[in-house]
Amino acid sequence: MNIIKLKILTLIDKLHKVTEVSSVLRMKQPTVTFHMRSLEQEMDMPLFASHKGRVVLTEGGKAILPYAQQMVALEDEIRKTAADWAARHDEKIRVGADHYSEAYILPEILISYSNLNPEAVFEVSVHAGEMLEELLVKGDIELAVYQEGNPWKGPYIKKNGPKGPVFACPWSFPPHE
Repeated sequence: MNIIKLKILTLIDKLHKVTEVSSVLRMKQPTVTFHMRSLEQEMDMPLFASHKGRVVLTEGGKAILPYAQQMVALEDEIRKTAADWAARHDEKIRVGADHYSEAYILPEILISYSNLNPEAVFEVSVHAGEMLEELLVKGDIELAVYQEGNPWKGPYIKKNGPKGPVFACPWSFPPHE
């Protein structure tokens, strides 16, 4: 079950038309219908019924409606809280990297992080490895990614922790031995 299905349930109760629900959610009507059927399968009971050109909730749909409304409201509150926090902390994550890491290692790290945190904004600067550690300790960057010695030994990632710089290494390295 996902929040979209629960939004559809709450909107069907309010609007009674799949086309109007699809318009509100900016989805195609077949996608809304697919999610409606999928939710019914997950709940193992009919949730929607057609009545005089309108879609209404069945008794089963009405039984789970208050929970769906609570979950949708909670998701809205989470998004609002996150947006408020982001507005107060309008920060970029300042990342420093050497040339090699900036080209070959950093993109995968930033893409992975962005997939988990789509609102993340990065400011990347390229420096020599020795300079990155200095920038990190001074607080000019939050994350430093660079190679020390043989690039196939893997990147060393240094970041500021509560007690100063900490070190970590991605599991995928070294790629070859």
